[in-house]
Amino acid sequence: MTSQFKKQLSLMDLTFIGLGAIFGSGWLFSASHVASQAGPAGILSWIIGGFAVLILGIIYCELGAALPRAGGIIRYP
Repeated sequence: MTSQFKKQLSLMDLTFIGLGAIFGSGWLFSASHVASQAGPAGILSWIIGGFAVLILGIIYCELGAALPRAGGIIRYP
């Protein structure tokens, strides 16, 4: 059994990539709403949230690199 990636995308793969791109950008449009409701505290909440997402991204990178096989983080025990 090889641990190579498939070099093709199915219709389902493309559908979910498209949905991820559509739903993934929704947070960009809420910035003005947060600023109008929370004022300066909204900026602080965005900074704290961004830091939390950065830490999670670094953790996923480390776990994916720990298992250099196809699947990366999915294969983490």
